[in-house]
Amino acid sequence: AVTGISTSVLTTPDIHCSSDHTMSAIQYKRPARWVPAKSGYFPRHPVSGGEGPDGEVFVGMAHHEGAYVLGMVVPDHGCCYIPYGGDAIPKSEYFVHGSHGVCYVPYGGKEHAHKHYEVLCVRNVPCRV
Repeated sequence: AVTGISTSVLTTPDIHCSSDHTMSAIQYKRPARWVPAKSGYFPRHPVSGGEGPDGEVFVGMAHHEGAYVLGMVVPDHGCCYIPYGGDAIPKSEYFVHGSHGVCYVPYGGKEHAHKHYEVLCVRNVPCRV
């Protein structure tokens, strides 16, 4: 369920790999933080979705026809556009994907936050079979 900012922690149960080996439970932070918003509002640290014709857009989500659909929040338009039936449907009530502003690196059964990091992006990665 989408309930806004979440500070709870997900915990995996003990995993039994074989009769003589058990992996310990590992705790993870929730992978996404969705902040309720409407009419152009968005949180201090929204996740960028790239550049649109009218400037930067942000990752959003809105309820439509019984489901939550990912879309893009356009601040100057005051809405989140979701794709549906070949059209861009504007929604005035939506959720914005809020960023923690860090990169989490799993190590030693914990997630360590790093404020300064780099991401390598490549268009195509050749795969050989």
